[in-house]
Amino acid sequence: MPARKKESKDANKPKAVFAKSPGLRRGESRDDLLSRFLAECARHAYGNEACILETDHIEGVHQMRVGLRRLRACLSLFEPLVQEEGVGIAHDWISPLLDALGPARDWDVFIRDRFDRFKPERSDPHSLELLRKAAEAKRSSAYATLRNLMKTSEAYRAKHALINWIARRGWREDTPKGKLKSLESPAVVFARDSLHETRRRALKKGRNLSELPPRKLHKLRIAIKKHRYPVDFFANSFEGRQGKKYTAALKTLQTELGRVNDVSVAGALIDELSLSTELQPAVDLLMERAQADHDASMTRLHDHWRDFKGLTTFWKNRIRSAKDQE
Repeated sequence: MPARKKESKDANKPKAVFAKSPGLRRGESRDDLLSRFLAECARHAYGNEACILETDHIEGVHQMRVGLRRLRACLSLFEPLVQEEGVGIAHDWISPLLDALGPARDWDVFIRDRFDRFKPERSDPHSLELLRKAAEAKRSSAYATLRNLMKTSEAYRAKHALINWIARRGWREDTPKGKLKSLESPAVVFARDSLHETRRRALKKGRNLSELPPRKLHKLRIAIKKHRYPVDFFANSFEGRQGKKYTAALKTLQTELGRVNDVSVAGALIDELSLSTELQPAVDLLMERAQADHDASMTRLHDHWRDFKGLTTFWKNRIRSAKDQE
């Protein structure tokens, strides 16, 4: 009976809100597309406020961060078409929140990947549990900072300023007539150009993959992430099954690149803990796990990269009807 009560209580708590793909519409202008995409990104991001403020579920933080990153990526994609100042102001509205979401998410991932994935063994040093508690304290502090920010009048004003800016299409206000004309051109051309250009940049960053040092692997990861956003935005809008296959392969590649990067992230987070020497055995074990994940991902990375290079570019297909995209 108590278990059922707890289950019922949890069922009434706010849940994480996930992204939806607005998709392309035949004959739609770039301006209309930007308006719909920004509105969807804002819905996705701010729809997770209650989950973050009222629960400890890590998915709320993750989804709000993804929503704001998608919004920022959308602004960046359209930046050549609108006045730079307007886009800059929109970036300023979301930057403080993104800055607070980052540490909360980093500690969530650190605890999940470095502790939760592994069942405790008798050989594990006692210091491992002490290290976990130190990491959980950092996570609690990061969550407190995030929640305090979200409750401020500044955050409230920034959210509503952004939502109002999107609703009135504020990017048009200071944009010259020449650029406004570009905004009225077909969205499908813009979508295809964005997909082609971000893929080209990613392929360029990944040349001679086996010889890339960590710094350039990190740049490749960023290029893949920038390609992933328009793929997520547009993949379901084109006919055929290539879009789903392309998205799945790109997600796998991005995951492996993230795991390769996790060694340096884990090391940086441990440095933030200011640990005593008695916890060194736990640090050594944790970094061994991180290095093992890194090595395994590096082994798989070349196959995933080869698969990505060989993918069919789905955006050469025709646009689906709105009904087929549902």
